[in-house]
Amino acid sequence: MDESKGNKTRMYQNGRTQRYSVLSSAAMPFTQMSGRKLDIALGCFYVTFPMLILTSILLGLIYRHQVAYSEGPFPNLPVASVDDAGSAYYVDLSSTFVVFIASWMSSLAPILIGFVVALAAYRVGQQILQVTRQAQREDMLTPYQLSLMLRFVNGATWSGLWFWILYILGWRHQRQPQAKPLKYIVVVVAFTTLLGLAVFGADTWLHIATKTVNFVNVSDITNQGHAFSLSLLSPNCTATNNSVVAVAAEGTNCGLDVSSGLLVDATEPIRTLNNISNSIMVQSNGPDMDLHFLGISASARDSSYDFRASTYGMRTNCKAITQECDLGNNGNMTYNCGNGSFKGAVRAPLAGSSFQLAQFANEDLSNGAVNGYGVRNPYYTTLAAIVESPANQQVALSTDSDIVAANGGLAFVLLCTTTTYDVQYDLVEDRIVGLTSVPSNLTVANVWASIMAQTLFGISNMDTAVTAGVQFSQTSQQVADAFATALSKVSLSAGVQGVVRTAASQVQKRNSILVARIPLGPLFALVAANLSFVVLGVVLTIMAWTTPHEAREAQTRLSIAGLVANCFEGTRARAGVPSLENMFDEYEGADGVRVGIERTVQGGYAFKSFEKGTNISEPYRLHSQNQWDSINLDNERRDGWV
Repeated sequence: MDESKGNKTRMYQNGRTQRYSVLSSAAMPFTQMSGRKLDIALGCFYVTFPMLILTSILLGLIYRHQVAYSEGPFPNLPVASVDDAGSAYYVDLSSTFVVFIASWMSSLAPILIGFVVALAAYRVGQQILQVTRQAQREDMLTPYQLSLMLRFVNGATWSGLWFWILYILGWRHQRQPQAKPLKYIVVVVAFTTLLGLAVFGADTWLHIATKTVNFVNVSDITNQGHAFSLSLLSPNCTATNNSVVAVAAEGTNCGLDVSSGLLVDATEPIRTLNNISNSIMVQSNGPDMDLHFLGISASARDSSYDFRASTYGMRTNCKAITQECDLGNNGNMTYNCGNGSFKGAVRAPLAGSSFQLAQFANEDLSNGAVNGYGVRNPYYTTLAAIVESPANQQVALSTDSDIVAANGGLAFVLLCTTTTYDVQYDLVEDRIVGLTSVPSNLTVANVWASIMAQTLFGISNMDTAVTAGVQFSQTSQQVADAFATALSKVSLSAGVQGVVRTAASQVQKRNSILVARIPLGPLFALVAANLSFVVLGVVLTIMAWTTPHEAREAQTRLSIAGLVANCFEGTRARAGVPSLENMFDEYEGADGVRVGIERTVQGGYAFKSFEKGTNISEPYRLHSQNQWDSINLDNERRDGWV
């Protein structure tokens, strides 16, 4: 080992010519540059693997957490649809997290350009070797084209493209035709740069287009037995036709105590009538606003539930028959309807209004008042009333032919037609989206008609409705409509003791979650741009792999280190070496050439190598540093060194 070190020392002391001779003849036998396969494999890995992994992670997260939109289990219970479900993915992830994963791709793309060019350099090296051996001078690089090539190969892609554009445009008239290797590397660099911009653009598009939205998923929970329907109480309300006579004979009751003529328990009817019940409510928010029906109170159901339920409803239509009943200002204010079936006299209003009610089984009132054997469906209600004249002097009502002004009030007679219905309705997001109704049988109709015929339930509410109708109406029909609404509400509320909550026929639950909406366009644009990098990497890898081994020699020497070694390391740089580092004396631990820059006699500057022990040239020795700084360059260029 000591003898080897002594030999190296003597070589450097005897001059570079003798040292190069020894290196080329003895110390450095012909050797090929190693690491070609590993270098190509690593280049392929860096270009393809990161993009594949990030793309796979992004797509995997999207498909793993994707929430699929469905129309719901029941077509008659439609939820708010996702109009663009076919043009976007809905993912149960934070949109911020999704775009964070995507942003790594645009950050990675510029880094990969260098590895792409490194793979392309093998093909460039092969082309340079070919044109050199075939002496194709027109296809060889000019010195400036070589400088551009070095920029590209050594990673200066953006600046390399800039100087190449200046070369193409600025040197238009004096430049030489571009060599084939330069054209090839420019195409690779430009295409890879465009791919990088495509990844950046697609990522930006994805950032802008991805949003957090509300997503509704629907599940069928019918079998859980949610009690959203109403049915007659069994057996009390199903054993008879619920007329007074039938109930008394059977010994049952359907909310009415026939012995006393009172409600069995008025608590729930009163709560329902005043809309404070925790179980049942009267509603009229369906497509037919004249139809009132019993529904489940909002406090008794989850607002995220949609359902189809069955219940009971009522429609009441009233009209004024004042003239038909011969009501007039005849002193006693008497009326006579239906050949005496409904007759009497309206009294002067003592406290707002005064009225009389009666029920009939037919519209012409010819069969007399309803008796204990029940009603038909529909059944009829008459009202004779006098209401204190409002303070604003209802001139319009006083001139209506069916309104009689007398005794300090406005008198009229109404005939109301009430039909009881079996109702089926669909409730979605607290909205009625579908409703069907068919007239009920007499068993159902008598539940409400018997109570209204036998009790005074809701009289104060109807009194209020009549008074308000007169106060705010312009015609007798408007007064009749106000009373019709009140009669339906009071009648339905009176019969709630005869119904019980039962399971709905269809129930679905809406699960609302916040999801990331990822449009397909920017997502697949990003995936396509990423995979283009992968495809390009595979293609260049195959091209590099099929080049001859000596392409590695040319590819290595196209680096800055290779060019420096060629300029300053003499024979060592020209000898076969296993790696780029072996082209430098310093790698062997020797204190060899040092490099500087000096002025030339031509007035410019040039690199200069200094061997160990070399004397400084005469111009450097004759001048101090201050003198060098003050030399007039024009004189130097004209006269040479002083």
